[in-house]
This record gives sequence, C-alpha cells and structure tokens, in this order.
Amino acid sequence: MADSVFDAVVSHAARRILEKLEKGKKLTVEDLLLLHLDLQYRELRELRGGLDSLRRELLERLEALRREVTLRMEELGRRVDRLYELRAGEGRG
Repeated sequence: MADSVFDAVVSHAARRILEKLEKGKKLTVEDLLLLHLDLQYRELRELRGGLDSLRRELLERLEALRREVTLRMEELGRRVDRLYELRAGEGRG
C-alpha cells in the first residue's frame, strides 16, 4: 500500500518536472532531487522484482532437491530392508 502511494507521488512529481523541462523552464535543486529519487525508486523496484523471481526459483529448486533426496532415502531404506531380510533368511537355513 505505502509503496503504491509513494510510487504514485514520485511518478506524478517526475511528470510535472518533465513538463517543466518541455516548457524550457529551469529546474530547481528540489526538482533534480525528485528526479533522482524517482530513478532510484524505479531501480529498487526492478531489483526487488528480480530478487522475488530468484527467490521463487530457489524455492522451486530446493523443493525438487528435497523430493529427490526423499526418493533416494526411501530407496535406500528398501535396500536395507531387503539386505536385512536376506541375512535373516540365511540365519534360519
């Protein structure tokens, strides 16, 4: 919520500053700071989006690895059970 409000305010300020430029007016220090803030905010949003995407990919990969390890552990358990049964059968004979 706060992000969308901030985005709207900074975007509006940037548009007004660009209109000022189109009219050939000089920019104030505050105008330049707002443009810089807008640029930084946009870059931060892009980074955040990239991080969210990377996080999702990592979670998917971790889940795939967890499933693979679980399957291998189950297979190992079955092998151990078979060996135990074979040894138990040898002891009777």
